[in-house]
Amino acid sequence: MFWDNIFEGLLVLTVGMTGVLSVLFLFYLIIEGVNKLEIFLVEKQKNKAERAKTIIESENEDDLVAILTAAASVTLSSKIRIKQIRFIKSQPVSPWATLGRMNLISSHNIQKNQ
Repeated sequence: MFWDNIFEGLLVLTVGMTGVLSVLFLFYLIIEGVNKLEIFLVEKQKNKAERAKTIIESENEDDLVAILTAAASVTLSSKIRIKQIRFIKSQPVSPWATLGRMNLISSHNIQKNQ
């Protein structure tokens, strides 16, 4: 009788610990999967920014200056002279930051009074 109770307690302990460790391992796999997905998305965005940068750098700068001058001249309705153009490098943004910004922007929607 005594050994039966000990054996039953050890069995409950083994089954319980196995279940807890299995669930913890499952959570670990989910977290690792999310981390790998985020790394993949950030790398994809970096590659996209690099390609865009290459396209911009490969275009003829004189044509770009002419286009920007014409656009500014039309907008300001006067003759202008562009002296310097400086490109700003875009930093990769994590998907979590993008989602946070989208939520923040959507929370500021103003309802029209009718």
